[in-house]
Amino acid sequence: MLRRVRFTIALTAVLVLILSAPASASSSVASDARGDIATTAPAYLDIVHTKATLQVGRDVFLFQTVNAAPVPAAPAGFRAWNWLIDLPGGVPIEYALTVRFCSHLIQRTCVGDAWHWESSMTNMMTGAQVSNAFAFEVDQESVKAWVPRAFIQSPTGFMWVAATRDSPAAGNTPPVDLVPDDPSTSELIFGS
Repeated sequence: MLRRVRFTIALTAVLVLILSAPASASSSVASDARGDIATTAPAYLDIVHTKATLQVGRDVFLFQTVNAAPVPAAPAGFRAWNWLIDLPGGVPIEYALTVRFCSHLIQRTCVGDAWHWESSMTNMMTGAQVSNAFAFEVDQESVKAWVPRAFIQSPTGFMWVAATRDSPAAGNTPPVDLVPDDPSTSELIFGS
């Protein structure tokens, strides 16, 4: 009887572990050359690796960018990590997903005047932006965003670009780093 109880407890523990871990159905991954940014830009804006993964069972996309150096807890001024989503058909970029360190004093769409971290999602077709739209994490060299699939029309496939910025996009300043380096000649594709 004791042997059966131990076996049942062990089996239950294994099943809980397997079922609680989100499985990945599909991923799109790219690496980028280290040091391919302006020498005046901080190394933590230099993308070396980026990926998009659909976490099955959670119906959430994990977007992650790994940078050449750890991201400070409080960077000196505006900083942003973007994932630009191009769905099949329609406009070239439908959604801009952003994790940023910002202040309303520098970018009017940021929430509040004090410098802080926040996420945002911009619908490029309507211009509507939602701050703190999704969960995110900045940890050492890694910036992650967990975006519910329904937020971007539940696609099974899309093209995408990763970027870093040291000034708001509204100022028409180009990104510090872009993956792929030239989206017009190559592209990252997720899914079908």
